[in-house]
Amino acid sequence: MSQKQQNEEVSSQKRSLSSRLGSAVGEVTGGSVVSRSVRHISGTIGGSSNRLGGMVSDLLNDDLASPSLGQGGTDEQRFAAAMRLHRVTEKSLNDRIRNTKRNFNLYFVVFAISVLAGLFSIFIFPPASAFSVIIRFIATPILLALVFKHAYTNWMFRKRRLSSPLAYFSSGDLWPKMP
Repeated sequence: MSQKQQNEEVSSQKRSLSSRLGSAVGEVTGGSVVSRSVRHISGTIGGSSNRLGGMVSDLLNDDLASPSLGQGGTDEQRFAAAMRLHRVTEKSLNDRIRNTKRNFNLYFVVFAISVLAGLFSIFIFPPASAFSVIIRFIATPILLALVFKHAYTNWMFRKRRLSSPLAYFSSGDLWPKMP
């Protein structure tokens, strides 16, 4: 092994030892947790400021304000125009489909739990008045609206068309799917 290779290996080992020692000290003192938290928070703030800057530039940009979807054209043409207007790529559309499916699953489970908990409470603690029944099911309509919103949005994204809820219900394809 040449002198240069030995020097590089020694310096590499020193860096590795220094890194491990710094990591061990950070773990013992809690410094590594703090540094990871600071990096995470600064990344989040940086991302938020980038999005805010993009929104402000979009508001001030006359080119973006001029296009409109209009009422003409087919549902598919209006969907394509909306994608261009909002600068949605195919990849981000697939992400949105996945997110609407996940949100649907979440809200559907919470909705079902809400209904079951309300019914269970009626049998265990009989209501004294109609107001008592209404209070037990107060979250149910909101959760049902969220379930519908995510199912309908998932359908529009998957079919790539801007259609009415009536078209959604008449399609029979009511359960959201992943791309």
